[in-house]
Amino acid sequence: KGTFGKTMVVGGSDNYRGAPALAARAALKVGAGLVTCSVPRSVADSVNQQIPECTLIPLTEKNYELEDGWRSARLILDSMESYSSMLVGCGLGLSRQTRTLVDSLLLSSSNLPPLVVDADALNLLSGFSGWWERLQENTVLTPHPGEMSKLTGLSTTSVQSDRLEITRTYAQKWNKIVVLKGANTIISTPSGTAWVNDVSNPALASAGTGDVLAGTIAGFIAQGMTLEDASVLGVYLHSVSGQIVSKR
Repeated sequence: KGTFGKTMVVGGSDNYRGAPALAARAALKVGAGLVTCSVPRSVADSVNQQIPECTLIPLTEKNYELEDGWRSARLILDSMESYSSMLVGCGLGLSRQTRTLVDSLLLSSSNLPPLVVDADALNLLSGFSGWWERLQENTVLTPHPGEMSKLTGLSTTSVQSDRLEITRTYAQKWNKIVVLKGANTIISTPSGTAWVNDVSNPALASAGTGDVLAGTIAGFIAQGMTLEDASVLGVYLHSVSGQIVSKR
């Protein structure tokens, strides 16, 4: 476990208790040496029951919502030594305190390992002006079309009408790797390179598979892969795994 990297998963909320567990299990399955889930205290028990090998950083709650986003961010940052990747957003929720958490964790700190930003963390980022200028460069964004719509200000229809060009354009504008999910997922890099996944599978069109993909990419990054290689391999392996499972 000391030589295959450590992944920190930040997410979970009362309505989405399974999301961080799905992501954490995926990171472990692809070979990360250790995975820690930083989740609200009520979610921690659920994660522990599903994945006993996952270590935990329980976050204080009040009325089943995160109590203090800033203090939670400080607790996570103080625990980040030796982690080689971080995934933020799976099941995080959209409360005022999770917004503060995202601001304090992702937009106010440069002392972070390579990032994967998914789900509600993307929705929350879209509410900050010029968020891409404050978010560190070594970041992978994994939006579905609705989240991409919020990040870009374009309609979901517009995003879907020209997926390749829009993904490439915004990967360059934001200087981040963008993984636009959906049938024929597209991975675009800031250099203008784009990869199109040709292993689409309707079996993956169900809740939770995006959490698995994000955890897969974060688990590969933890082991030392470049962000581009981890994204391309993660998307491909995710799709092939879906094919195998659906055939079974």
